[in-house]
Amino acid sequence: DNMRLGVAAGYASTDTNVVTPTGIGDMNGDAMMGQVYASLHHGNFFANLSAGYVAMDFQFDGAVSAMREGDVEGVIGGLQLGTKWSVWDMWHLGAIGEINYDGLDCDNQCLVAGTLADTSDWSGRATLRLDGNLHDGQFLPYFALSFSDRFGDLTVTNGTASLTSDTASSLLGAKLGATVMIDNGWALFVNGGISEGIDNDVSAWDGTGGVKVIW
Repeated sequence: DNMRLGVAAGYASTDTNVVTPTGIGDMNGDAMMGQVYASLHHGNFFANLSAGYVAMDFQFDGAVSAMREGDVEGVIGGLQLGTKWSVWDMWHLGAIGEINYDGLDCDNQCLVAGTLADTSDWSGRATLRLDGNLHDGQFLPYFALSFSDRFGDLTVTNGTASLTSDTASSLLGAKLGATVMIDNGWALFVNGGISEGIDNDVSAWDGTGGVKVIW
């Protein structure tokens, strides 16, 4: 058996333009996250458990409206169970099932005064992932296919009016990425992915890149 414990923390800042019927507004904000996790490996099987806290604050300055501020904070967590098999000398295929908790809560100024949002805190995901270990561990590519679903709808209410959507349900996703080890625990990474809704008109893409320090 092999067990690992860890701590992670992060900070992010964003500034973006938002197109509204009255013109282009500016939204900017900061976010902080702290998380602890544990990982257990037994043969080909593994389990990962994580828990943390996220706090975000943002400002929206509309084209003709007054500046609005909001805060989002809450507890997050997740449990992953999976197994992997060696399919070629330097490749492994893994099957992963996970359930995630997202307890982030927005104050009553987050959207528009008097507007409330109610959504499920729980979601699940099933993933097939192919990982490579090439050039003596210096190049680590991967490819993953997944199906995810949020266990409930999003309902936004203002007075007697309400709107319900399910944009986070029944999503198919694909990701491709790689980590390149440089030297002395330094590594570069890049990831890209797409998501498509099965029962709804949802289409999205994402990409990240950066530097890792491992010690």
